[in-house]
Amino acid sequence: MKSTSHNLIMSALYNGRKGDMPPAGNPTSIVCHSLMDSAGVSFPEAHLDANAVAHLALAGHEILGFDTVMPEYSVHQESAALGCDVDWGDQDTMPDGKTFPYDDFSDLQIPENILERPSMRVVLDALEAKGLRNKVKVMVGGAPVNEKFAKDIGADGYGSYPGEAVGLAKKLMGHRI
Repeated sequence: MKSTSHNLIMSALYNGRKGDMPPAGNPTSIVCHSLMDSAGVSFPEAHLDANAVAHLALAGHEILGFDTVMPEYSVHQESAALGCDVDWGDQDTMPDGKTFPYDDFSDLQIPENILERPSMRVVLDALEAKGLRNKVKVMVGGAPVNEKFAKDIGADGYGSYPGEAVGLAKKLMGHRI
C-alpha cells in the first residue's frame, strides 16, 4: 500500500489495519502560534475570511504533515450563526461568546438558513476557495443537527454518534484497504 494521507487514514478506519506508518490526524483544531506564524494567518481572520480559513487549514497538512484537514477552529462558528455575539479573539485568544440568545435549550430553533450565515458559510467557502469541495467529503453530526439538515446544507453525510460517523466515513470513501 502506498503511504498517501488517504490510504493511511483509511487503513486506520478499517479495523486498525496497518499501513507502513500510523496516520497523523485529529478531528479537532491543531492550530497553534507557530503554525499561524508559519502560515502567515492568525485569528480573527482565520475564523472569518474563507481564504484565511483555507490557508491555515491546509498548513496543518503542508507544514505539520497531518493527514487530515480541519477547516474550523472554534465552536463559535455555530454559536454566532445561532445569534450569539462573539468576540473572535486574536492570535493569543480563542473566540468567546458574549451573549446567549436562548434562555435554555428547550426553545432552541435551528434557523433554516444557518449555513448562509457568515460564520458558517465561511467554512464551506474555504473549501471552495481552494478548489477542494469536490475532492473532500463533508460530514456533520451530533445532537444539534439531523439528517435533513445535512441534506439541506449539501453535506455528504450525517452521523448521530461517533461509531456511526466512522461507518459513514468508510461508506463515503467507498474504499477497501
